Amino acid sequence: SSDLAAQFSEFLRLEAGAILRKGDMKGAENRLREGLKMQASNPGLLDSLSFLLVSTDRLEEAGQVVDQWLQVKADDIGAMQRKALILIRGQKYQQAVELLTKILRVQPENSTALINRAISLLQSQRYDEALRDYKQLVEKFPESHEIQFGLGQIQVARKNPQRAIEHFENYLKRAPRETAEYTNVLKQVAELKAKKP
Repeated sequence: SSDLAAQFSEFLRLEAGAILRKGDMKGAENRLREGLKMQASNPGLLDSLSFLLVSTDRLEEAGQVVDQWLQVKADDIGAMQRKALILIRGQKYQQAVELLTKILRVQPENSTALINRAISLLQSQRYDEALRDYKQLVEKFPESHEIQFGLGQIQVARKNPQRAIEHFENYLKRAPRETAEYTNVLKQVAELKAKKP
């Protein structure tokens, strides 16, 4: 029954989590794979294994596990979001945009899908579409430094240095300072200001 499958899945997920907390990534993966030998179509186990594989940058294997998950439940939003993340990490932005658009048709308020689509559109150099998504996001999350970063990148690409500087300065007001991204934005602002007439 589905209740037993859910209990089995939860037990193995907890067990794999306990193994993982001991620092044994391979042991956790093995436990999840053992469970999948018994229940190959268990969405909870497929979710956990794909998460583990993505977190260790084994994107091809993670993609195969998510494809298996989508065969079990083609409209599973979690599986589609994981697949989109794998596509983004693999720089397959156009495929990610298509999948994220599908998610947003079903869940228009899904902020994770919207930010990932905005990033994918930006990386695909589809700046007008990316700007539409970022504008929606800035309305929802006006204090987000990540959104200001994306808006700044769009303005750099559009060769609009003044607007880029404005967004990057908003980013710098909000972002954690001890990151490589923060340092890069500081440099980018200085370069943009130096080029201004």
